[in-house]
Amino acid sequence: MVVLSRYYLLCPNISVAVDDVIAQDMRSPEAITGQSLEDYFQEHMCQPLGLISTSFVSPPHLPESIASCTIAGDSTSEWTEVIYPISSKPEIHAGGGSLYSIAKELSLILAEVLNDRRRLFKSGDTVWLLFESWLKTAAQSALGVFLQYLWATSPTTVNAWENAEPTFGLGYLINVKDIVETGRRAGTGSWWGMSGTAAWVDPQSGIACALFSQAFPYPNAALTYAHHIVEKQVYECLSGGS
Repeated sequence: MVVLSRYYLLCPNISVAVDDVIAQDMRSPEAITGQSLEDYFQEHMCQPLGLISTSFVSPPHLPESIASCTIAGDSTSEWTEVIYPISSKPEIHAGGGSLYSIAKELSLILAEVLNDRRRLFKSGDTVWLLFESWLKTAAQSALGVFLQYLWATSPTTVNAWENAEPTFGLGYLINVKDIVETGRRAGTGSWWGMSGTAAWVDPQSGIACALFSQAFPYPNAALTYAHHIVEKQVYECLSGGS
């Protein structure tokens, strides 16, 4: 079975909470290009990389392959398997979420961002816009507060990011400084999806990693901690540790 997951790709929009503002933001590519975001995405990202199972709507040739999702419980409740709780046919193809993909194809996207073989970016300078801060000081402070709230149930992650100076590039959450607790280097871009898919691209270390868990909602205490441990082990292996 091909397992499809969802991942926040390239343009997360954490500061927007009003539906009509989100709608306006997501329709802006259509006003500029004359294409829906889905059509533009297929032409400029999926086709150059040969992706056939990545889409903002359920790929029609894989109707029975959508992975089930587990609702994360707490210390007093069990985790429950459910059909994915977000519509498979969204009214808006939002760049901040609801992307179907498979592990292989998401990995190809991350590898292309890391290696920049000019299949997605016309200029070598363009890819670096993803990893440069685009937030003013006040917005960076607000982002730090937001992340502390988001990760409140995972003190290990909160502590790891305490001195990392989080900001946003043109799409990715960026740690301006090294995350000493795991080994992640400064300038790494990362984000995650509500169904437990998390990924990061670390240009300094020359790696891109993705973790797939199919648990909703994410972040939650158990998976955030598990991802922290896995990330730490990745960098220990890179440094020659066991």
